[in-house]
Amino acid sequence: MVGERSEAAIGAGRGPWGAARPERNAVFGPNRWGRGLAAFSERSLPAQVRWARLAMVWLGLVGVIVVGRLLQPAYNVTPLTAVALVAGAVFPSAILAATVPVAGLALGNLIQPGYGSLAMATIVFAACAAPVSLRSWVRSGRALQIVAGGLAGAVTFFVVTNVAYWWLSNDYPHTIQGLGACFVNALPFFRWQPVGDVVWSLGLVSLTAAIGHRIGGPVTAGGESAALSIERVE
Repeated sequence: MVGERSEAAIGAGRGPWGAARPERNAVFGPNRWGRGLAAFSERSLPAQVRWARLAMVWLGLVGVIVVGRLLQPAYNVTPLTAVALVAGAVFPSAILAATVPVAGLALGNLIQPGYGSLAMATIVFAACAAPVSLRSWVRSGRALQIVAGGLAGAVTFFVVTNVAYWWLSNDYPHTIQGLGACFVNALPFFRWQPVGDVVWSLGLVSLTAAIGHRIGGPVTAGGESAALSIERVE
């Protein structure tokens, strides 16, 4: 039947519609999440289509950060880690991916409190962009690795920013005891962060992959997704 997926073709290194799978997508997992994330940067796509898709994702993810920080239900329950994970998985360059959390954080900070010093701000921005480096975990499409990425992002941010605050401020003595006190006093702010980062990560990866499935597939001469064209003739 036209449009029916062939699991044998997929297993043989072919796309879900029988088209040859681009070599680059070997880094993505073969499951639904992995294939959906791969759809945004398929090398089989015309360059203008590929970059238009990536621009759409860039703007969408930056918007998620700004809105998510404004509407956070509890302190530090924000989409920052989730956005960095998704950006790392979708964009072909880690540097380009890192611009997403940096831009979102910078825009949000126009209407939110600052960090007191340029050094502290730099460290916060770097900590927020760090989950981009876990891109292979997200590209695998495995829920357990995505959960691990969310937890790793939360712990990294907590440790790095509190060590920096302890060192750069005069609120605590620069001793082991002072560092310990800094971490203890910061625990209430960390309470819901791991939960928020995991929930946001699973939700945002799932949503992005679903959108990728909707628009994915090689583009026909008429400029539309082959997947959508096939659906219309079923």
